Amino acid sequence: MDNLKFKKTGTAVKPQPYKAIVGARQKAQLRRMVDFKFTRHPSLNLPEERLTAIEKQLGERTRELLSIPVQRSAKRKNEPER
Repeated sequence: MDNLKFKKTGTAVKPQPYKAIVGARQKAQLRRMVDFKFTRHPSLNLPEERLTAIEKQLGERTRELLSIPVQRSAKRKNEPER
């Protein structure tokens, strides 16, 4: 629990390092993942419940990441334009 911070409510909050790297490009990539569905394969018999649970988790996590404001990086003096 050394890395966890506590809110005023006393509940632990995990560090969120991804907040520092979510830019416009990452948001565009994440938008494609919102309604991600695995392609069901007739010969690979994976449990439907498992696939559905993973798809649901991916959707929730994607929406959570999309709710983070875009971070615009400040260009350094000697950094070339992209």
